[in-house]
Amino acid sequence: MVTALLSFNDARPRGYSEKEYIERDELTVADFLSGLRFVRGELHLDLDYLRGRCVKTAIRARRDGTVTLETRARGDSALHWPERLKGKKPLELVQ
Repeated sequence: MVTALLSFNDARPRGYSEKEYIERDELTVADFLSGLRFVRGELHLDLDYLRGRCVKTAIRARRDGTVTLETRARGDSALHWPERLKGKKPLELVQ
């Protein structure tokens, strides 16, 4: 949930979505649950556009505890999230 919140807060409008964009908007539980799925034993969260924000984030959590985070059209914003979380182990960029 925290990663989804960071992604939403950093997201900005792209193209025509600017008409729906609200600067002080917040990610809701309903937003989070709308993108949540259980697929082949993995928990998937897929967020695309939310109220004018180009969120474009996919998170996959597996049974073994590994997590994959994918962002699209977001530049390097996800690289700054670990600093903001002050976690012990930084995320690695996979190319």
